Amino acid sequence: MAGGVFTVLCLSFMTYATVKAGRESATPNEATELHHGIYDYMRHPQTLGEMLSWFGIAMVLNSLPLLLYSSLWLPVFIGFTVIEDNDLALRFGAEYLEYERRVGMFWKKRPHR
Repeated sequence: MAGGVFTVLCLSFMTYATVKAGRESATPNEATELHHGIYDYMRHPQTLGEMLSWFGIAMVLNSLPLLLYSSLWLPVFIGFTVIEDNDLALRFGAEYLEYERRVGMFWKKRPHR
C-alpha cells in the first residue's frame, strides 16, 4: 500500500513538473523564462519524480531485484541531468549559470549568508 501511494505521489510530481514546464520540456527555445513555479526550488523535478517512482514500483511489486536495478539507474539519471545542465548553460549562458548557482538540481539550496 505504501509503495502504491509513494509511486502515485512521485508520478503526480513528475506530471505536475511537466505541465509547469509546458512546451519547453519538449522544444526549448531562447525566449523561455528559465524558472517559475516548482522550478524556483529545483532545476529537474521531472527527473526526480521519475527516479523515485521506480522505487515505489519496486515496493508495490515487492521486488528486491527491481529495487536493486532501480538503484543502478540512479547514476545514469544523474549523468543525463548533468549533460542537460551543460546544454542549458551553453544555450542560455550566464543567466542559466546564475540560476544553476541559486537553485539545486533536485532540492532547494540553502541561502548563502
